[in-house]
Amino acid sequence: MNKRQMEILQYLIEERYYHPIHKLAASFKVSDRTIRYDVDEIEYFITKCSSATVVRKYKEGIFVEAQQEDVQRIKAALKKKESREWILDGDDKCDQLVIFLLMCEEPVSMDVLAQQMNVGKTTAYALLNKAEAYFSQHQIRLIRKGGKGISIRASEDAWRKCMKQLLMSKIHLENFFDLVTYSKFFSQENLDASLLLYSDLKDSIFKEIDLKGIYDSLVEAQKNGIYLADVSLLSVWLLLIIIVKRTSLRHYIEQEFIRGRVDRNGVEYRFACEISENLMKTCNIRISSNEVDYLAENLMLEKKMVCNIDQDSEYVNYALKLIFQVQNDLGYFIPVTESFLKDLVIHLKPAIVRASQQTQHSLENPLLETIKGKYEELFRSVRHACQQIHADHPTFPVLSDDEIGYLTMHIGSLLHIAHPSQKQCPRLLLVCSEGIAVSKMLSVRITEEFPTVKIAQASIHELQQLDLNTYDLVLSTFPIPLRANIPFLKVDPVLKQRDIENISTLLNIRSFYFTPKQRQGLEVYQDILTIIENNCHVKNRAELDKAIKKVLKIDEKREDKHYMLSDLITEKRICIGYRAADWEDAVRKAGSLLMEDDCCDEGYVNAMVETVKELGPYIVVAKGIALPHAKPEAGSKEVGMSLVILKNEICFGSKQNDPVRAVFGLCAVDGSSHIQALSDLGTFAMDEQSFHTLLNLNETKQIMNYIYEVCHSTKKEEF
Repeated sequence: MNKRQMEILQYLIEERYYHPIHKLAASFKVSDRTIRYDVDEIEYFITKCSSATVVRKYKEGIFVEAQQEDVQRIKAALKKKESREWILDGDDKCDQLVIFLLMCEEPVSMDVLAQQMNVGKTTAYALLNKAEAYFSQHQIRLIRKGGKGISIRASEDAWRKCMKQLLMSKIHLENFFDLVTYSKFFSQENLDASLLLYSDLKDSIFKEIDLKGIYDSLVEAQKNGIYLADVSLLSVWLLLIIIVKRTSLRHYIEQEFIRGRVDRNGVEYRFACEISENLMKTCNIRISSNEVDYLAENLMLEKKMVCNIDQDSEYVNYALKLIFQVQNDLGYFIPVTESFLKDLVIHLKPAIVRASQQTQHSLENPLLETIKGKYEELFRSVRHACQQIHADHPTFPVLSDDEIGYLTMHIGSLLHIAHPSQKQCPRLLLVCSEGIAVSKMLSVRITEEFPTVKIAQASIHELQQLDLNTYDLVLSTFPIPLRANIPFLKVDPVLKQRDIENISTLLNIRSFYFTPKQRQGLEVYQDILTIIENNCHVKNRAELDKAIKKVLKIDEKREDKHYMLSDLITEKRICIGYRAADWEDAVRKAGSLLMEDDCCDEGYVNAMVETVKELGPYIVVAKGIALPHAKPEAGSKEVGMSLVILKNEICFGSKQNDPVRAVFGLCAVDGSSHIQALSDLGTFAMDEQSFHTLLNLNETKQIMNYIYEVCHSTKKEEF
């Protein structure tokens, strides 16, 4: 029934007398003929849900004859129908039809289809045309044969992708765990509007499926494998439901759709094996090796919370190259820690897999425009770095702007600086479903604005195990119904101004405005000078120039000087064929060359060693190259670099870049003067031929000349 027909029925059961056709037509502004048609539909509806009947009496009109219990049944059916009509409208009706056809094992007639959809044949034909267009986008063919009915033809891979994408679009994350536990699934009175479509799923894809058992199998496997972000937990859970359902119906994935990218030694494959073993016990089914491979391949596309450095060495290497290139572009030295590198690899790996396979799993980044606007310079730098890596390493695919946006958020979180504070520390719980990138960026933004706040993070399914009353505020990027009596606030993932004001009000603290200092010195000076000259008459430009530089505290000598690698490495700072006892000996040798040439004192050399101990093997920035350094305040006197070519190979503990043959010691006095030199060093880091040539030179003068040649040839190419 349509909305008008439901309104007419509601009117008939509330006004219990005969209603002439012409008066009903006038009241609802339709023709007498339409009312007669509507009454036929109403009669069909009430006979399905009650014992009531429609009485037609000549010259008197229409009357619904019903007992009180029949009236209550009709009202309940109307309420349910109204809810379904509200939620299953337009595209939702088409999705319902798509699910129905996907689950049909045999062709169905148009009459059955119309009855299933609770619509007339005309509407059913329109929905079928819409469904056909949807199927074609997923390489599925809709077949209509007169006398035989309607069916679909699809490969198993296409069927599964279509069903999973449809389910992911329908199941909202905040309802995921309600669905798992069935707490709302069968309760019509408390049924959430966004769960209404699931009653259809209950009778089709979810029928005779142990949803809770599959979820428990997945969670149990996570204890020994990969921890998934909430949105990926939902994605994998749905995939497992599809695998169990299709396997039970004897529809198996074909070998040709497993693209040979599954690493049998990888963490994803081991995780897939663990899940499969749990599923076979829980669901009492057999899962083939093809299905395990299929699951492992799909796991590579998901956002994971654990990175295995030993087994992800290829992706770790890409991550280091990315950081190194961004560092050069921005002019910032990025102190990479092990935890940050792992977090970056966790997102970079599935991004590379998605781009390499040109899969439909390529994600959309809803924050892309915000990221481009708020972090424009960093976004451009990350995109340029990815393009450069692709040019140097064709196996690294071209990444979309959506993927680059998430990488920007990762790296941006490391570039921000938190303010120390001794003030009282409100406790804030951050719940984020979109994975590590969004969670980290949001956490950093909150810390920027509210440095006194202590931040804890949790996923949705962890909320049930937390004592929320120990927190002063709960933040999330989507609505969460909280049972605890504490404030909840939905915020934008990049924390907009209105979010800052709301947090400040709820916590009764003020925010600390902080902007990363990305445009410094002469750049700011030039902008200010341009603004003044465009809007004012300048009498004495020299005095104005001097005054602005004094206010900005610009040291022209330091600002103007950006040293190349060939400027910082002198013959005195080069040692060829040094046989080091271990990594510490190699680092101390690089430091001693700087100390002997009066670039630093002994304290700086000791700090270089301590920095390696703190950052671990991640100062091994590329294959065979280590870059030990320390903070300027540790004892640097002037900017300089040294080079130690080792006679023997030394391992620093970097699985992806050991063994080391060249140690470049760095002594920095500020955050910018040595950046061009690091950019020059990137040539040797990314060009194996140049690095091999450097290692095989036997004289310090030859090395000096070769470094000069490489630096200046690179400089020419830039112009």
